[in-house]
Amino acid sequence: MGHLRDDARALTAQEPTWLRKIAVLCLNPGFHAVLLYRVSRWLHLHHLSPLGFIVSYVCSAMTGAQISRRAAIGRRLVICHPFGIVIGAGSVIGDHCTLVGLNYIGQRNFTGVRPVIGSHLHAGVGAKLLGDIRVGDRVHLGADVVVTESLPDDVTIAGGVLRHRGIAADRSPAA
Repeated sequence: MGHLRDDARALTAQEPTWLRKIAVLCLNPGFHAVLLYRVSRWLHLHHLSPLGFIVSYVCSAMTGAQISRRAAIGRRLVICHPFGIVIGAGSVIGDHCTLVGLNYIGQRNFTGVRPVIGSHLHAGVGAKLLGDIRVGDRVHLGADVVVTESLPDDVTIAGGVLRHRGIAADRSPAA
């Protein structure tokens, strides 16, 4: 359960007092979604999948986040607003991931293949990562960005603009 400890530290790092840290952990539905995912994942890995399924269901009903127990997610996961978050089975996410809300990480066109995402992902509201793609480290996605192609390290996409190591390129559709 070391991952859960790291998740809690990532979420409460900016809180100045222990009382505020405890309040955030007790009252933050995003942390509840992470906690229930970690429990369901542990149960799945210890051959208790039926119980893991039940915990995943409770997570979905309680927080609005559907996080598969078969997704592999690294340390320091922060979910700001869990409602509408979907992380499909087989998805792989590295350390230091922040999901703001309404994010979808999973298959595209019922292919069954899910994304592999590096560390330090920040996905804005409504950002989606779909299909057989690889996303590098330190990737920042703005609101409503849809990623269907692999991305290298150090990329920022917002408002139809791809920024990679300081070089901007317009990725909006031609008029």
